[in-house]
Amino acid sequence: MKSKKKQSFYSLAIRVAICLCSVSFVVYAYIDQRNHLTELKRVIPQVEKEGKRVQEENAALQYEIDRFRDPRHLLELARQPQHRHLRFPSSEEVIVVERRSDGVEE
Repeated sequence: MKSKKKQSFYSLAIRVAICLCSVSFVVYAYIDQRNHLTELKRVIPQVEKEGKRVQEENAALQYEIDRFRDPRHLLELARQPQHRHLRFPSSEEVIVVERRSDGVEE
């Protein structure tokens, strides 16, 4: 009878150990997931700030490009001595590249 009680005790101990290991694994996975979410919450404001900075920089660069391409500015550049040799191309010098609807150049 003692051996049956010992066997029953060992069986119960193994079951309890397996349950404890399973619960420990589930708790560890939950904590790891929460840590990952917390890290993402910490990083989001930095990423938003960087995105806003990039958008502002793009807007400033677009303004600069638009200002440079302004016809008045281009005519002003044409009047400068270092650009006097430039001229408008004649119609024979212009090559027109047509695009098909699928985006391949002909």
